[in-house]
Amino acid sequence: MAAIEFFLRLMFRLYCASLRVKALLPDGTLIPLRELPFRRVIFAHPERITLAVLPASLLAPFVLLLAPGRDGDRAEIFLRSVGCRLVRASSRRSGATGLKRLIDLLRNHAGPAALSVDGPIGPPGTAKPGIISCALHTGRPVVPLGAAATHRLVFRQSWSQMFLPLPGSRVVIVIDQDFPVVPPQSREGIEKLTEQLVVRLKLAQERADNALSLARESAANSLTRSDR
Repeated sequence: MAAIEFFLRLMFRLYCASLRVKALLPDGTLIPLRELPFRRVIFAHPERITLAVLPASLLAPFVLLLAPGRDGDRAEIFLRSVGCRLVRASSRRSGATGLKRLIDLLRNHAGPAALSVDGPIGPPGTAKPGIISCALHTGRPVVPLGAAATHRLVFRQSWSQMFLPLPGSRVVIVIDQDFPVVPPQSREGIEKLTEQLVVRLKLAQERADNALSLARESAANSLTRSDR
């Protein structure tokens, strides 16, 4: 198993080294992802961009929530090989138990967490309230993410249309402003915050798409000028 994990970690590092990943900050600054200071936050993202933001796992000790099942078993081997700490649980079956385990781990963990808000089965882009509850009980702010890539492989058979940035791609990851979750909150308050988070996630994705379009236009203009 150690040899397999070493091989997976090596291949993932080589893959990530081929990508040109930039982080777009709330003030519009674009920096290499490796220069981003990772704090004790909960990064929120839709399932669709999971693979696009995964290179960050090489830069900080992330905590992830992973669904049980055969696919989760395969993913667990890989994610542990790159240094992630995992909580295996499903929002459909063991939601309350899994959330408690996640909260207990995050209270004593120095690194960030990253949670897919619409997993494990969707609907796409519809956040579940678990991430708000997790923020309430850990005191961590939620940071919405968006991501886009110049060249990608879309898994069209998946419910989320998850995509994998192809080697050599330019990737933009939007790091939105902190989404504060202040206790106490009623059930209605949690539902309202969840709805607000969905809006913030959509805006973050729009920023990622726009930033990538601008980068493409800039590259095309540079190529045109060099041909003259």
